[in-house]
Amino acid sequence: MSINLTNLLPENHVTSSSQEVGSIESISGGIVRSRLTAIQLGELCYIHTQKKRRIPTQVVGFSESKCYLAPFEPLTGVSPGDIITKTGSLPLLTLPYEPSGRVYDCLAHPLDSTSKSKCHSTTVMEIETPVPNPLSRPLIRTQMKTGIRAIDICCPIGLGQRIGLFAGPGVGKSTLLGMIAKGASVDRIIISLVGERGREVNEFLEEALGEDGLKRSIVIVSTSDEQPIRRKHAAISATRIAEHYRDRGENVLLLIDSLTRAARAIRDVSLSTGELPVRQGYTASVFEELPRILERSGTASTGSITAIYTILSEALEAQDVLSEEIKSLLDGHIVLDKELAHRGYFPAIDLTSSISRLTSQLCSQERLKHIHTIRDILCRLKNEKELIQLGGTPDAKLTFCLEHENELLRFLHHGTSIEKPLSHADEEYIRSLHDLYQRIV
Repeated sequence: MSINLTNLLPENHVTSSSQEVGSIESISGGIVRSRLTAIQLGELCYIHTQKKRRIPTQVVGFSESKCYLAPFEPLTGVSPGDIITKTGSLPLLTLPYEPSGRVYDCLAHPLDSTSKSKCHSTTVMEIETPVPNPLSRPLIRTQMKTGIRAIDICCPIGLGQRIGLFAGPGVGKSTLLGMIAKGASVDRIIISLVGERGREVNEFLEEALGEDGLKRSIVIVSTSDEQPIRRKHAAISATRIAEHYRDRGENVLLLIDSLTRAARAIRDVSLSTGELPVRQGYTASVFEELPRILERSGTASTGSITAIYTILSEALEAQDVLSEEIKSLLDGHIVLDKELAHRGYFPAIDLTSSISRLTSQLCSQERLKHIHTIRDILCRLKNEKELIQLGGTPDAKLTFCLEHENELLRFLHHGTSIEKPLSHADEEYIRSLHDLYQRIV
């Protein structure tokens, strides 16, 4: 993929402030080392090769008198002694005035067809912003409808909530994200595809998201072959764009797929600067930067960012430091179950392992009782069903669960179609199921 990164800053800014500050001393692990002066962490710099190529880099660390720069492009053709110039600024994002329906790279350069009319009205924004003051955040009291029964009924998501979507390979993660994007009751959607295979990008856009979903979405893409600094910025840039529209008063849905790959990109950059791993191969920078990225989502006085981050996980029971850390930072998690997927139940959401920490704030007391009943039935089916195969005799409640299993699963896992708001018949089914279950002694 050939990407032009020469305009990370407005042209007059680069021309007026760029100045020679050093030259390349060494390259190791994809990181450029140089002796630079009067430089700031995160600053955008350029390497000027002997063949007149200009390679953008970002300052990612210092060590004594040496400075470490992470390149946004491959370093092919770079030679010892090549000149480095600084810009005096962080990379900037430049978006068209109305960017929805378009696909961009990690620094908001368009990747889709250039045949679309060129928009001269643009919005320029810094890629980094401070985390909002916690006292400035309104409480979350409004539910975001997704059109997915298992979520809307038993694991409700509020406008401004941050949720983790834990899934292994092949259980319908991308399909579920597309369903949420098409059915969510929000003003705008920002999607970041971090570290995806190149062939999966079009699959997600055309099959999972679809034309209707893309129309109200801004998609940021950084594929697995790109530089670690680009994969890291794909998540950061998407969050920054979501903040921009939240500050304009919109309710924004932010989908980052996947946060695991973004964390790995942060790790790769920090390892290349000489930082040592501290927890299961992850550096301290990962556990420092992730909270800063996640805390930028949420409510504000003007609007909200409802964020869903996917986490690659084969099993939550395994000792996975990154998954456990992310769970502690978010407001709930949705778990996809391989067994449900194998049985043909989609979306394959395991409600016995999924939880929304705002359920009590978003649901009435009557709905909380219904949720408890549904979860109790599903837990009994999961934990006690094997007793029958071993020759055990089910009690009255387990017998009820077995009799209603298929009907309940079909109700909760309705395939890939987006459901309308719960009808009177749906509400009556939930209420009847609860009443019948509670009557069993």
